Amino acid sequence: MAAALIEVEGVSKSFLTIGGETVEALRDVSFHVEAGEFLAIVGVSGCGKSTLVRIIGGLLPASAGCVRFQGEAATEPREDVGIVFQESVLLPWRTVLGNTMLPVEVRRQSKPLGAARARSLLKMVGLSGFEDKYPFELSGGMQQRNAIAAALSTDPAILLMDEPFGSLDAITREQMNVDFHWRLCLTVQADAMPRYPKSLSQRWPPLATLLVGVFSFIFFLAAWEGTVRVLNIAPFLIPTPSAVARALYVGFTTNPTGSGSYLFAAVSTYAAALAAFALSGVLGVLCAILLAHSALGERIVMPYIVAFQTLPRIAIAPLFIIWFGHGALSKVTLATLVAFFPVLVNALVGFKSTGRGRLELMRSLKASWAQTFWLVQLPGATPYIFAGLDIALVFSILGVIVAEFVGGQEGLGVLILQSHFAIDVAGVFSVFVVLVIVGLALRGLLQLVGRHFLFWAEAQSGRAL
Repeated sequence: MAAALIEVEGVSKSFLTIGGETVEALRDVSFHVEAGEFLAIVGVSGCGKSTLVRIIGGLLPASAGCVRFQGEAATEPREDVGIVFQESVLLPWRTVLGNTMLPVEVRRQSKPLGAARARSLLKMVGLSGFEDKYPFELSGGMQQRNAIAAALSTDPAILLMDEPFGSLDAITREQMNVDFHWRLCLTVQADAMPRYPKSLSQRWPPLATLLVGVFSFIFFLAAWEGTVRVLNIAPFLIPTPSAVARALYVGFTTNPTGSGSYLFAAVSTYAAALAAFALSGVLGVLCAILLAHSALGERIVMPYIVAFQTLPRIAIAPLFIIWFGHGALSKVTLATLVAFFPVLVNALVGFKSTGRGRLELMRSLKASWAQTFWLVQLPGATPYIFAGLDIALVFSILGVIVAEFVGGQEGLGVLILQSHFAIDVAGVFSVFVVLVIVGLALRGLLQLVGRHFLFWAEAQSGRAL
């Protein structure tokens, strides 16, 4: 007698809680499923239905008993088994078509044939015309239909479904029940290639908001100028905005390419800062990847990194001048180490925060470590990485300025010290203006790049794009 398609024999499953208690989810469950059969397991909420689906799908080990497919013991996910989870597991940075095509890409099947099948499946589940939309643009029921289409995209021989129609309306649920009884396997011909995701267009702030910001800044300058003049405050205490503007003009027009000009100093400072920013970003992300996949490495390395970050920057800067000299190397090295920490911490949190559902989805597809990383973990950690880069940009500039204070020969930090020694407070403020304007411009550019890649994260958080 031929073995059944699925055999579940005496399966039990217990979980250990944080408090040390044992919770029994399943006890001695046995049944057989023959080829072509539909089997529905009914039970109250919390009785272990989802746990059983995960055990059969190879995502959870059983505490006792075994699961066999055609007589072969199943201990890991299989390529001929598709799983639809209770909650739709979609990647928010991929379109509806992209999510449907994910199993095809992971299993390296024919993309033209897969795209044609995906479009046919999307039509079957009522999502025709939504191929280029993103999950955050769909209702909950539409997201679940997208997940069902994705599970069917590789034409699995066995389909495990964990309450897949629970979030659908009554009409769609009935239609899906009918479709699943006669149209589980589709034979289609390739007719289109998948279209790649496009970033949503960004909206400029309303004109009214922009005007309010401009007029409030003008009012602030006028109030500053008037207060200093009316109270007759000494210029070596607080200069007027007009005096700061004159210092700016002199700094940029007097010998503009010479070593004492603002332009020359700004280029020196920001070249070192941007180099440090790039290095800290690359090193921080790479170290986060390594530590996220090695608990032992994290326990060993992180205390040293945190200990170094507790040291005052101004105290360790002279050491870097001694070790690396007064040139750009000491500035870049110090700024890189200062900016490295926020990138590392944020990226590490991002890589470790990948949702269990997404990881189980990739495990059910038998995805490799590299596929899981590139398709799920790295895109999911991108908002955290950009948050770290946002802080690192400021820290890299501060690190360079500190190095210039201690032992620099050129740069905006050197100009600030020279103005201090000459009691030229207007000159000090003018350098501050350069630092603020360039810093805001760089941060705005970073945010613009971030919005291009993170439109899906902002949409999920409810923020306007």
